[in-house]
Amino acid sequence: MALPLPGVETARAAWSRHDILQARVPNHALAVLEALRFDGNSSRLAALDEAAHRKALEFCDRAQLTLLLNSLCRDALPGWVQERIDRNLAGYSQRFERLKRSLFEIADVLAARGIDFVLVKGLAHAPDFTPDALLRAQGDIDIWAEPAAAAAAAEALGEIGYVPVCASEGRHLAPMSRETEWEWRGDFFAPDLPISVDVHYELWDSRAERIPAPGESDFWERRTAAWVDGHPVQVLSAPDALAFAALHLLMHLLHGDLRLQRAWEIARFLDARARDDAFWAQWRNSHSDSLRRLEAVVFQLVADWFGAALSPTAEEAIGALPEDVQLWIERYALSPVEALFHPNKDEIWLHVSLAKGLRDKYSIFLRRVLPLRVPTQPATQAATASQVKLSVLYAARRALHHARTLAPALAGAARWQWARTRIDGAFVEYQVAAALFCIGVVIFLLLYNVYLLGLGYRENVLGHIASAMSVGTLCGSLPAALIARRFGLRNTLLTAILGGAAAACLRVLAVGEPWLLATAFLNGLCLSLWAVSYQPAIAGATNERNRQFAFSLSSVIGMLECVVGGMLGGWLPGLLGRFAHSLSVVGAERAALLVASGTISLAALPAARLRFAPLPKERSKIYPRSRFLFVFLFSLCWWSAAVSAFHPFFNAFFVQRMRMQVSRIGLVYSGAQFVQAMVVMTGPLVLRRLGQVRGIAWMQFGTACALAALAFSRQGGVAAVWYAAYMSLQYMSEPGLFSMLMERVRPGERSGASALYFLVTSLMGSLSAFVAGSAIARFGYPWLLIASAALATVAALLFRTLVPRENCSMASITSC
Repeated sequence: MALPLPGVETARAAWSRHDILQARVPNHALAVLEALRFDGNSSRLAALDEAAHRKALEFCDRAQLTLLLNSLCRDALPGWVQERIDRNLAGYSQRFERLKRSLFEIADVLAARGIDFVLVKGLAHAPDFTPDALLRAQGDIDIWAEPAAAAAAAEALGEIGYVPVCASEGRHLAPMSRETEWEWRGDFFAPDLPISVDVHYELWDSRAERIPAPGESDFWERRTAAWVDGHPVQVLSAPDALAFAALHLLMHLLHGDLRLQRAWEIARFLDARARDDAFWAQWRNSHSDSLRRLEAVVFQLVADWFGAALSPTAEEAIGALPEDVQLWIERYALSPVEALFHPNKDEIWLHVSLAKGLRDKYSIFLRRVLPLRVPTQPATQAATASQVKLSVLYAARRALHHARTLAPALAGAARWQWARTRIDGAFVEYQVAAALFCIGVVIFLLLYNVYLLGLGYRENVLGHIASAMSVGTLCGSLPAALIARRFGLRNTLLTAILGGAAAACLRVLAVGEPWLLATAFLNGLCLSLWAVSYQPAIAGATNERNRQFAFSLSSVIGMLECVVGGMLGGWLPGLLGRFAHSLSVVGAERAALLVASGTISLAALPAARLRFAPLPKERSKIYPRSRFLFVFLFSLCWWSAAVSAFHPFFNAFFVQRMRMQVSRIGLVYSGAQFVQAMVVMTGPLVLRRLGQVRGIAWMQFGTACALAALAFSRQGGVAAVWYAAYMSLQYMSEPGLFSMLMERVRPGERSGASALYFLVTSLMGSLSAFVAGSAIARFGYPWLLIASAALATVAALLFRTLVPRENCSMASITSC
């Protein structure tokens, strides 16, 4: 069955501590993360050896977790680590006092100019997000002013010695700092570390991120006052502070730059407020749906990373996330943490899932996979030699990072698109069995008529044999549904495989027209079991969301299998003839047909491992009856008559009319199948644009045009092109037909509907092949092709005018 949509409990269950410990994260980092979890312990941290502790300290320094870890887990740290952190704390305490003095100075300067601002991050996050602002190891001062006042605020800072130090990357003006001769010495806690100021004119860049987060102007209106060491400072309200913290973390996460310390702070806030119903009511009433959606992504991630409790309101917001976002959380929630040690770009698929428009999605993908931006200096400032060196080193590191992650990112795109289909593994297992079956059948059908021509039979006999096979398919179609219902899909498929292989072998060994007809009938009987089981098997492994895609994908895979089968069928007789010099041309073809029969039988090995869900035992008809089904099958009669008239004779057509060798016919067939595979995948797009009925009708009319053009082709190359067009357009409509039929009948009636589908196609195929064989012998191929084109045109008109355009509800399916 199709994968269920991951809900909140499913996603959280996947994030047990066992899963975290199995992640591609070094042991020292896992020890730190486990110690910081609200439901964790520090035993792993205490068990680290000296070398691992040094690595843990390096990790914590970069992630701004050192002081926090010491505060929460000091007893688990060895004495020398405690002493080292104590020195860090002493150094940072001095810088922290400088930072506060700088903040108060900035506040006084801006107040003197009448410029309002809001302090965001840093000191504003204590005590809600962190128990002590000192533990944050704050790097800079972030203030938010209204867009019209941001430039004036920067000008005021310039008057007290602040100058731009690098270019702005959006959301805020160029970072500013006082000029200094300070140089980096590898100490994250140095007392003299320069203090920079970011003047924000917006908190979220919707244009750059391609994701709207409305409501920012309301943040400004809801700002409130706080006291820092006796100084009044404006800060965001509690719900808005949580929103900004979540947006800030999400922005860094979407750019592959996870800030774990910020994530822990949000997790602490959520855990502390999990039972504060009044706060969450205010949060829900203050923020729009689109803003709550972005916050909910972060809530789920940080809760899973650090084991924080979530309020019912937060859980509800997480449960309302789009399907693709929930799928990403289920599959890739730990990827941002892993990326700190093993680069990946899995966050791209989250970013794409959050964006709405197709253009935005492509822009995000290209920007992240092939980034072209390089860091620059402000135009007003001459870069120093040290800054140029740092910029060059930074650009080189980023270029190396993106080069290393390009191939994995492209592979990840394929994995993500496959995950989005939510197609069950049973679909893949079925395709393995189908590949062996299909390749064997294609080789057999490609060579069999050529083999019979070599034995001296004419097209009229070939038509009788094709008709006998279609009659076998016809006779097997109705009981096939009962067999599938009674014995299950797997046993039905095994019977089709083993019986089809045996019948194919008998067709090669049979002598005389009566035996050829009898074995062809038996072969068609077995193949009908496979054909009738195909649609229910695909439908059972999918849901309405991915069923049309699954049928298209299965059709494409089948065509690629036909490419392989066509190439092997073209080469196999010659290859066998070279290995066995005593074989005649007919003998080599006979040997190749026996190899094809053996290939069909090999499909039983993977088919034996298939496990399909049992068919529903509901009280429904095995064979559905409805107005839709009647007009659908009536239109299908004309369509089957059109395509079945020429299809059994395509190889004889190229031999007799175009004078092609078997090897070239194999290439033509393989080439046509390859073109089909490329074209059929566009079928869902066409059907979404035009609608199912209208789209299928146009595909059928295109098939009629290709048949008419093939009738007037006199050169082999031209005929091969129109044959490829005919095959592509014909099979382009098939997934839509299958999907429509499976969607408009009850699950318990799918085998019956499939049987009726193949009953009609087999009956019309039998009659059409019988008549076509005699018509070719009397009138030639052009007249047959023109007649087939006329029938296809009639089918397109009937389908366009008679078949209902809207899907019927299950409640009214019997009367639609």
